Amino acid sequence: PERPRLPVALQHPGGHGPAADADRQPAALVHTGGPPALGQRRPLLRPLERLRAPLVLQERRSVRSGGGPPAEVLSGLTSVAGVAGGPRQVARSLSPAIHNAGYRALGLDWVYVGFPVAAEGADAVAVLRGLGGSGVAGFNVTMPHKLAAAEAVDRLAGEAAVVGAVNAVEVAGSELVGWNTDGEGLASFLVRETDTDLDGCSLVVIGAGGSARSVVSGLVLAGAGSVTVLARDPDRAASLAPMAGKGLFRALPLEAPASADAVGSADVIVNATPVGQEGEAPLIPVGAIRRGAVVVDLVYHPLETPLVQAASRAGARAYGGLGMLVHQAALAFEIFTGRTAPLEAMWAGAREALTRP
Repeated sequence: PERPRLPVALQHPGGHGPAADADRQPAALVHTGGPPALGQRRPLLRPLERLRAPLVLQERRSVRSGGGPPAEVLSGLTSVAGVAGGPRQVARSLSPAIHNAGYRALGLDWVYVGFPVAAEGADAVAVLRGLGGSGVAGFNVTMPHKLAAAEAVDRLAGEAAVVGAVNAVEVAGSELVGWNTDGEGLASFLVRETDTDLDGCSLVVIGAGGSARSVVSGLVLAGAGSVTVLARDPDRAASLAPMAGKGLFRALPLEAPASADAVGSADVIVNATPVGQEGEAPLIPVGAIRRGAVVVDLVYHPLETPLVQAASRAGARAYGGLGMLVHQAALAFEIFTGRTAPLEAMWAGAREALTRP
């Protein structure tokens, strides 16, 4: 199936390069909510072919380009996109701030709003399908409706066909196409903004839910060589094996001695659980993390979770989840509008939203 392209062609760095702003100690190893300055980015060298598949735009509807009114000046011609999910999740979503910042940067006559969906089960599927037929230009989907969205669309494309969950719905004429940009968004962030070489890396993922499925699928597509999933329920962890394709895969209980060994030998470690958003201690033995490993906590609020802080102290290159959030939004932005996402503006929108009381 077709896949969305990354905002620019991803390329391999020559090796595991330093973290952004590596001259700052000790916080240099912690990603604090923004990309490195443009002038500090090292050009990458070799293409990651599996992440370069372009968007097929020829048959998409025409999109009004720069010069239109900003999103705040609405009219009957304004294109409407948004995020659908549980009322609580939509109320806390950063997606409107991120996407609207992108529209403003390009001068698009678009607006991005929240679509709270309190319905559950089959009713949620019906609501999402109705939303797709309401005239919206496209919409993202957040918890708890990513599985319902997969049932609501006419077909699944890209990673959505692998993970069975949808976080972006493209309205292509009368057809609803479901995409999942989460895993590819994480890969985009790691390669473009942290100089992480994913080709052949050993990956450890903490958790076995929907986010973990997307992470495994996306990073294997980006070149990860082996995958270890750590979860309290090893049977649930084992269910992620299809996400790893033909690569090496194993599932381990979090408390197993072998889990500490896996953490100690991992090149990339991703926490795909909500643990940390309330200040909880990490689920893995952080003392086992090797110096120079890349650690990503998908939790983005707070920006520096206990895992990010502990991994940084251990000498790892540690990042919060805001990078994945912005990059998955950028991919969805391109699917909806057909325009290259203005990443810097979208980063700025995310940071501004996080500073609001």
